[in-house]
Amino acid sequence: SFNQYAHSFMNIDLNFTAEQYGFLASAAFTSLFALASLYAGKMADTHDRRILLVSSSLAWSIAALSMSISHSYNDVIFLRSISGLACAFAAPASYTLLRDLVPRKHVGTASATYGSGVYLGESLASLSILTGGASTVLGWRGALAVAGVCGILCATLVGIVLPEDKFGNRDSRNKDVNGVVDFSTAIKLTSSKSLEPTSLSSQSTVLSDASAVLSTSNRVRFLFLAVFFRFCAGLTTGIWSAPFFRLAFPDDASSYAIINAMIIGVCGVASGMIGGWVSDRLAEKSASSTTMLWDESTGRLLIPIFGAFLAIPIWHMTMNASTFEGAMFWLAMKYLVAECWFGPAVAVLQSDVPSKYGGTAQGMFTLTGAMGNIAPSVMGILFCWTMDESARGDNIVGMIAENVAVAAGGNEQIMLATLLDGVVGWAYLLSGTCFVISALSSMAGQTTAGISHDDRESNEILVESKELIRIPVRVTDNKRSYMDDKHL
Repeated sequence: SFNQYAHSFMNIDLNFTAEQYGFLASAAFTSLFALASLYAGKMADTHDRRILLVSSSLAWSIAALSMSISHSYNDVIFLRSISGLACAFAAPASYTLLRDLVPRKHVGTASATYGSGVYLGESLASLSILTGGASTVLGWRGALAVAGVCGILCATLVGIVLPEDKFGNRDSRNKDVNGVVDFSTAIKLTSSKSLEPTSLSSQSTVLSDASAVLSTSNRVRFLFLAVFFRFCAGLTTGIWSAPFFRLAFPDDASSYAIINAMIIGVCGVASGMIGGWVSDRLAEKSASSTTMLWDESTGRLLIPIFGAFLAIPIWHMTMNASTFEGAMFWLAMKYLVAECWFGPAVAVLQSDVPSKYGGTAQGMFTLTGAMGNIAPSVMGILFCWTMDESARGDNIVGMIAENVAVAAGGNEQIMLATLLDGVVGWAYLLSGTCFVISALSSMAGQTTAGISHDDRESNEILVESKELIRIPVRVTDNKRSYMDDKHL
């Protein structure tokens, strides 16, 4: 009955139109999320990150809890926007804290573990359709309430167990391959210089910090470009897979929701965790070997390069599978090889950008992901123009649409498969190519965070106060002594 469906689905209960639902699912969240990302990164560089993380978690959790008792579309839009704004502040604080609290040799794994929450959340969101069904007590309101309560409990736990962030991002610890270097030893070596941690310059702005991040090196610039194309591939896959599989295999539509949730939750998480772990091993080997032709960041970037290029033929097999079982197998393989990139990419970004800009860099990373939403929109335009004969042939998009329509013989399923294969495949190709250029940039001796590789691999730390002071520090690593190029 209508009451049963209203219990299960928000759009029926609150009488959304299709256009309203589309805005709620996309722009209502991403608009403030994207706009706030750079400012959130700046705050992570200048404020107590524990307070930022706990506050943002509490804010979005309370918004979700409040949404569970909403009675109008306007209420939901407002609370959804608040949730997006709050979530923007979580990633910059989280990743810079992981960089500082986790031993350097485990940063890739730690970043991948944090990133795996995206796949678990997406999987649980798919399964919530089952737990919120008409035959259960939970419903959409109950699902939101559970999410909100869990968020509040987690935020409280983080506030209790997370160590004090006394000096914020400015006190990020330089690490050797085995752990954390104690800066107190270095500071005691100076008898006449005051090295008290200082805040970022009052003249520093969000845009100037973003410019400083992009000015770090070619490696960082091409890394951002690779991340953009990688998000394009992932977001297009996530948004357009369901419509395609419903069109290609209509009799298996109900099975797809469950299998897709399992694929994302198992293969996505496994790929991310394995990718992070392997990247840490490659980085450790690169740092401890005198025969390697590349540095540790290049070693980490081998993982997303491998994942991007291998995903192209596997995605092609997914789009051209003749059976539902075959399509699900190749989709699982795609997630298994392609989602290994996140932890290594974040680890390279945080190791190559000066510590004082780490939060800003992570905010830019988040903004880059939000910009990747352009790819699913382009995919939608291409598909609409392919279906509309009057729109074909007038410009480059129309010419692409016309060629696809002719090649598919007017078959809607084949047209959608061809477009998805092309858009996602090209995104993976461009992403992998940019990852390669980023890796080659480091091998060519590009400077990292304004410090040459010769200085980076010496047993010295640059400590920033009123002037740069070079302080020798003994690093207790039996294999090889090297220091990170972070700043106080």
